[in-house]
Amino acid sequence: MENTTLTREEVLVIVQEALAAQSAQPESAALEKREEALAAQEAALNAREKQDRALQLLREHQLPEEMAAALALMTDEEMAAAVTAWEDLFRSRVQQAVEERLRGNAPMTGVMQDVSALSDADYYASLYPHLT
Repeated sequence: MENTTLTREEVLVIVQEALAAQSAQPESAALEKREEALAAQEAALNAREKQDRALQLLREHQLPEEMAAALALMTDEEMAAAVTAWEDLFRSRVQQAVEERLRGNAPMTGVMQDVSALSDADYYASLYPHLT
């Protein structure tokens, strides 16, 4: 190792370089933090926009808005295809339920009994055969 004597100017240059390097590190760290925060905000904004688009599609097709969370995970093309498929399925299920409801119970057939001639035990046995 050599013994060298540095001049005052050389020491100042070395100190300034060291200070510049130290001050550059916090700036780059702060810049990284700002970029991460910006990316997080952008991701949140994109998620809100997708959620809004999903709600809009569901309202246009008059479908339950509860399906928006599942739609928000898809691309726009997938979202449109899924809404169309769900609409077809939803409409067919509603139509099926309406037809089932309208069909109702079959009318009762057979001869009506004269219940006045029955004893209490026979009357209740005819009404509630599963209890006897």
